[in-house]
Amino acid sequence: TVQMFQERNLSECETLITENLNDWLNYLESIEESELQRVFEFVFPIDGSKKRISVVDGITHLLHHNSYHRGQIVIKLKGSVETLPFPQFVIFSSEAVK
Repeated sequence: TVQMFQERNLSECETLITENLNDWLNYLESIEESELQRVFEFVFPIDGSKKRISVVDGITHLLHHNSYHRGQIVIKLKGSVETLPFPQFVIFSSEAVK
């Protein structure tokens, strides 16, 4: 039901992020080791090819894939803004120590 690059308003994004977080927390709290090793097939959306991957490798990909998109954002902004953003989770989730 989801289209690739589907546009959403800010309220829809907030709802989806909250639902996604809750679903991930429930999943990760209940998953067993055997499930992490399970291999599943999927269709790669860019070229339609069929792929196979373990659940643990899929989760690892999801955890790191956002780095790719953060890099895309910085590249698009380069030359357009004086100070490039540093879009790292640690920046938003940490406090300065005095």
